[in-house]
Amino acid sequence: MKAQINNLDLSHKGGEIDNIRIRYRIGEGNIRGNGRFSVGASEYGGSIGDLETICNDHLIKEIDKADVSIESTKVRYDGDAIGDATIHFRASTENASLNLSGNYEMSADDYQENVSPDALKDFTKEYLKSLVQAE
Repeated sequence: MKAQINNLDLSHKGGEIDNIRIRYRIGEGNIRGNGRFSVGASEYGGSIGDLETICNDHLIKEIDKADVSIESTKVRYDGDAIGDATIHFRASTENASLNLSGNYEMSADDYQENVSPDALKDFTKEYLKSLVQAE
């Protein structure tokens, strides 16, 4: 899962760039979202590659802080046993630095190990972070 940078707002102070405000969006598979955050000029080396790295680091931190709600769970059965599950979720931070929603598939084993609401929320956070780190 990779954030696409929508725009940059550069703040100037004393003829130099002082602060960069970054707005991004995410749209991959069944997960969509957006967010915003700021970084100091010293963190930004001037390239899109720097911004992508900064954005990925930001996503991982914000996913950890996000309030995750499980909107619905669809469990499919294979005979008498659980086959797999689809989890629909929303994740957001109070300051709108991250807003995500979507769904993902869980194996029967993962679902049975994480069937409680709190465990599903934690699993969702770890799943989202693994998508960011896979990039």
